[in-house]
Amino acid sequence: MNLQTLKSVLRRIPGMSFLAYLRFFYFISPVTALKRKLKVNKYTKAPEFDEIKKLKNTKLGEACVIVGNGPSVKMSDLDLIQQSGIDSFGANRILDILDKTEWRPTYLSVMDPTFITNEHTRTHTPEEYSKQIEESGVKIAFLIHLLKDVLIPSEKHIYTYVNFAKTYSLDLMPFSDDASVYVSDLGNVISYSIQIAYYLGYRKIYVYGIDGTYPKYLDIDGKFKVREITNAHVEGIRTNSYDTQKSVAAKSRYFAVKEGGYADSRKDNKGYNMCREFAEKNGMEIINLTHGGAIENFERQSFYDVFKNKQ
Repeated sequence: MNLQTLKSVLRRIPGMSFLAYLRFFYFISPVTALKRKLKVNKYTKAPEFDEIKKLKNTKLGEACVIVGNGPSVKMSDLDLIQQSGIDSFGANRILDILDKTEWRPTYLSVMDPTFITNEHTRTHTPEEYSKQIEESGVKIAFLIHLLKDVLIPSEKHIYTYVNFAKTYSLDLMPFSDDASVYVSDLGNVISYSIQIAYYLGYRKIYVYGIDGTYPKYLDIDGKFKVREITNAHVEGIRTNSYDTQKSVAAKSRYFAVKEGGYADSRKDNKGYNMCREFAEKNGMEIINLTHGGAIENFERQSFYDVFKNKQ
């Protein structure tokens, strides 16, 4: 019996559920572990957090595509995804561009609440974003627990508890194989979506538009660098001060203030590696269809080899 199977068996034993929490709090004190377990329960005992359990393995063995918000995204590509009939995930502010394409994501993933809640980085009000979700054609919106009392309630909303690493820390939590308990913060919403997709049963996951190209960033060796680009996102997405690299007044979990704001790609890189390693051990494929970009953690294939053949 391998470790993954053992963990799965232990979680089914009555009274052993605390082990499901200890397994990702193994590096902190028992007192802190208890405090964090109670914090998890505060959210996951709410009825909204039970909904995801109904979806476990409902897509077992199927394929899906997770669409990022990188500048390489083309509206014509999104149209091909729509025409193929494959299930797809959109992320965060991707709803801003739906008026430019026939594509409608099956699912929406939101792990970063700051574009709604943070006064320095907000691009959408809670009311605006709630309306976008309702009118988008999205069937299910998987949302971080921090938005539970922020957005206007909807039957489309399914909340997940996101287990964050410490701010600026590269000591990430393990890849979560049970999104009904928690989803790990592995650096970005793409890794969040991969964990959700695994829980739903998808075993071939295409990722597209995950450029990982920021104007100012720390590379995987921790060296500060600058790219000669003007936008880190697909055209049409509302931008904020972090996107345009202007000076900001507040710290963020994802960006540092030095040099006017920059992205730390080390966390993304480590998170993607954790996703790949989990996939290799658990019968899941992750294939990168992005046009160019800086992400080389996954096997690459041509977008058009996959989606022109699906028409």
